[in-house]
Amino acid sequence: MGYKKLRLLVKFETPYVTPLLADTIFGEFCWALCWLKGEDKLKEILNHEKPIGFSDLMPKGKLPFPKYPKEPLYFSPRTPKDYEITKEFKKKRLLEKDIFKECVGKGKSLEGFLNCVKECLLRGEKKEGGAKKDSATLTSVHVSINRITGTASEGKLYHLKENFVEEGEIYAVYNEELLSEEDIVEVFNVLGLTGIGAKKSSGKGKFKVKLLDWDLPAVREKEWFISLSTGLPKACEVDKYYADFFTKFPKHGKEVASPKIFKKPVILSRPGSVFRARKRLELYGELKEGVSYFTGHKHSFLVVPLFVG
Repeated sequence: MGYKKLRLLVKFETPYVTPLLADTIFGEFCWALCWLKGEDKLKEILNHEKPIGFSDLMPKGKLPFPKYPKEPLYFSPRTPKDYEITKEFKKKRLLEKDIFKECVGKGKSLEGFLNCVKECLLRGEKKEGGAKKDSATLTSVHVSINRITGTASEGKLYHLKENFVEEGEIYAVYNEELLSEEDIVEVFNVLGLTGIGAKKSSGKGKFKVKLLDWDLPAVREKEWFISLSTGLPKACEVDKYYADFFTKFPKHGKEVASPKIFKKPVILSRPGSVFRARKRLELYGELKEGVSYFTGHKHSFLVVPLFVG
């Protein structure tokens, strides 16, 4: 069973509403694949434990900031400017890809890698005078519609958070026996036309996609990896971690016409969580049945790894 890797450049034409996490992207991919290739093809994909895994959508040129609970990212500020940079470190969620490329392989440990990251960040922050925003979230006010009459409901408003990212990147690792590069690009072209996530029927989440080469560095002999996905490795796959866990309340898309929109709550780890692998794999985690109340539906816990040290 062979795996291949690819990178998708996503150029948004309209803002999107649903945060494009790895498990959300997998669900949207499956429904579009079913529409294009038929239900038998979808069942073939879901019958494998690791058919295809995605990273979360990230701004172009950025990767998740690695999770670590103590040194070496802490340092004592000596000037007001150092103090400002220290505060930025605590809030930092993304890291420039160039810094990853510069630091991967330099240290013999996770600490060595993070020390290199710290030095690059200090150098960059002092030079540029602060972090730049890669995305924006704005709240818009809308009038509620009465579904019976099809008219506006007087006095009923709701707020909608819209995400703006000009260009984003999605990394994918797929089983080449089940899917081809052409299949994946075709599915994403359809998703770009129809929109992705909530409110796509009103024009949200439309994009154009371009296939690019995999550009992430990796240290083959190392066992620590940074997760690029919202997901969760299996207990038998890792033995140590610095992870950011959270409870997610996933739900079905509009393709499932049922009162049971919400699935069962699940515990996942955020991108940037760091794990030590028991065994080197191309994908970690699994497709789990039982999260949905419907038989045959599976939820993706798959994690795309970036091995660093």
